[in-house]
This record gives sequence, C-alpha cells and structure tokens, in this order.
Amino acid sequence: MKIILGGFVLCIMTQGLMLFINNFVLVVLGDWTMQIANKFLIINLTIIDENLIRWFPFIVGLTCALTNVKDLQVLVERVFWTLLTVIGFLLLAILVALFTWSSNGADSPLLPEYIKYQPFMNYWTVFIALGITLPMIQLIWKRKKNAEVNDEFDN
Repeated sequence: MKIILGGFVLCIMTQGLMLFINNFVLVVLGDWTMQIANKFLIINLTIIDENLIRWFPFIVGLTCALTNVKDLQVLVERVFWTLLTVIGFLLLAILVALFTWSSNGADSPLLPEYIKYQPFMNYWTVFIALGITLPMIQLIWKRKKNAEVNDEFDN
C-alpha cells in the first residue's frame, strides 16, 4: 500500500511536469524546429497523452506492487528511469516528426509548405506509452527471473 501511495504522491509532482511541457516546451518547440530544420511542427496532444504523463508514477507504483517490490526507494528509482525513457521517446518522436511529417493535414492549401502536421491523432500516445512500458517490462522480467532463481534455491 505504501508503494501505491508513493506513486500517487509522485503523480501530484508530475502535474508540474505537465505544466512545464504545456507552457514552455510546446510553446517554443515549433520555433526551435523552424530555426534548426526549417519546419514548423503543429503538435496536438490528446487527453490520453496528458493523462499518461500525469499518471505514469501511479502506473509504476501499481507495477511495483504487483511485482512485490516493497522498497520506496526502488519506486522512486523506477519513476526516475521511466521519466528518462519517456523524455527519450519524446525526443525520438520529435526527430521522427522532422523527417516524416507532411503538410497534408492543412485546412487550407494556401498555408506554407514548412508547416508540418502529425500523421495521426495518437502519434504522441504511441511514444509516451512505449516510454512507460519498456521500464515496466524490464522490472517484471527481472522480478520473474529472481523468483525463478529463488524457487531453485528453495527446492
């Protein structure tokens, strides 16, 4: 129960992360990509994306509780590593966007060619979900492997 509550408390802290992403990163991302690659990315985060970012510590806490991790420090480390993988996958998503997004989503054919639109609605959800899932799979695999080793010693 302590692990799940720890995950919930960390979710409150990720609200600040979401405010930082919305108010600083997304506002200037188009300007950065325009200066670097001469492309202006139109980013549309869905409510699923925002909730995944906001609630990923709780998801990590549930995974830790299901894999019988009882140490709060392990939870904090897992949340930190998950945050790093989510940020890494978001950077990968931006790089992929620079090379693959097109101008096909424009409302008007008169808009300039340098404006690029995401190819499908849940583009960011895929990368955020991968960033959350990969560390959890590694945790589950590691705990499963440790359980098998402990079973061998018990016999």
